[in-house]
Formats: sequence, C-alpha cells, structure tokens
Amino acid sequence: RSINFAVGTATIMLGAPADLRDFTPTTHSIGLVKDVKVMAEASYIKLTQGVRNSVVHSIKTGEPVSMGASVYEYNAKNWTYALGFAGYDVSLTAASTHVTAKLPALDADPIAPAGYSTVEVADTAGFNIGDYVMLQVGTDDQVYPRRISNKTTGSPSTLVFDEPIKNLRIPLGATIRKCTIVPIGRKDEQPFLAAKIVGSMADNVEVCIEIPKLRVTKGFDLTFQTGDYANMPFEFDVYDLVPADPEYTRSKEQFKGAPAWLYTIN
Repeated sequence: RSINFAVGTATIMLGAPADLRDFTPTTHSIGLVKDVKVMAEASYIKLTQGVRNSVVHSIKTGEPVSMGASVYEYNAKNWTYALGFAGYDVSLTAASTHVTAKLPALDADPIAPAGYSTVEVADTAGFNIGDYVMLQVGTDDQVYPRRISNKTTGSPSTLVFDEPIKNLRIPLGATIRKCTIVPIGRKDEQPFLAAKIVGSMADNVEVCIEIPKLRVTKGFDLTFQTGDYANMPFEFDVYDLVPADPEYTRSKEQFKGAPAWLYTIN
C-alpha cells in the first residue's frame, strides 16, 4: 500500500541536551552507523476475575523507550561516548611538529641507560606544559607516549618530557604529535545527553527523531581484526523528563510528556 519501507540509512547526532534543536551533522554526528533502532515497549498490569482468572482489563504502567546502533567510526569522541562520558567536550587537535635535531647515535652511546628527556624540535607552538604527546619513529609501531614537563622557544626550541626515552636514537624526521587521553574504566558518571536521528527511508523521504534525555550505557569495544570491519555496539537508555530538563515544557505541552518524538511527512 506504500513504498515507505524501513530500508535506508541514518545519522545519529549526540550532544548537550540544551543544544538539541541546533544539532548539525558536521558538529554532532558520530559518523558511520548501521542497525539503528529506536524501540518502545509498553508494559501493562492485567486485571483478572473469576475462577478461571479471565483477563478482563489492563492498565498501561509504562512504555520505556530504548535505542541501539552499531557505530563504525573509531575516534576519541566516540570512544568517550562509549565509555559513558561527555564525548562532545573532547577537543581533538592537529598540532604536530617534526624533530629536527638528531640525538647522539647509539654507536656513540650504545647503551644510553639514562635516555633522552629533551628533544630539539622545529617549533613548540601549540604545545603546552602538561600536554600529552606521542613521539613516533617512521611509520611503524615505534611510538612513545610522554607528557611535556617543560619547553623552550627560540633557537633551539625544545620539549622536555616527564620521563626519558631510553635506548633509542631519535632520528631526523621523527614526529611528535599532541594527543588526547581517553581513560578506560573511569568511574565518573556520564552527564545526560540528547540525540537527534535523521533517517532516510527507501523512497528517500527523511524522518527525524529527537530524544532529549539519554545516556550511553554500553558500547566500548576496541577490536583489531583483519577479517572484517569491527564496530562498537552502542546501547542507550532513554529517560522521562523532569521540570529541570531543557525540553520538559515542550514535551509536556506538545507531545503528551513523551521521552522522544518523531517528525515525518509520510
């Protein structure tokens, strides 16, 4: 009777509840997702009567809404969401520099037991004391995370690490990149998030779902495999609104207090 079949793609946008109505794909999308599901399952108390306990009446006691998706883009923001934190406040940086001075070669100091805490770099702009960096030699797995404890500008410009890098000759062309830290297993409680989902049906008609209050309750799964693309199975808990929530009044007055609503032209 129609061509509006549930086949298509979707975009999930996450962010602060106060910003829900201004979510944009560029800023808030969590990237490639599959198997996006928004489900509502009613629960009832049934009233019976008679010797046979015939069901004669029922009263709805709730209709919890849940949401899930397979998330394929692995980045600091999505990892932070998956771990139950506020991924929207993760600040990614592209600041990087190249080591320009070779440290003493291993043949001149074959053991170098103390290692090297100071490296001369092309420029220290964008690097601050307390930042974490990764020093990488070439393009392989010789990667050494360190924290900047001091720096000097001018000629030469140097970065000083909190702990030395031992038994390694740092050659010309090695790279130092500022990095973001994502704590795994942190016990902090995730603030409430909001979600906007835009889905495209089989006939290219879009629907939009707004969920003003939720949390990511499951999802971190960092799997390195070669057989197929891995994903993080996000699960969300959706909550009813209370007067302190940004969308409470609109939900109560326009959507009968629902915890989520769908816009459609079908």
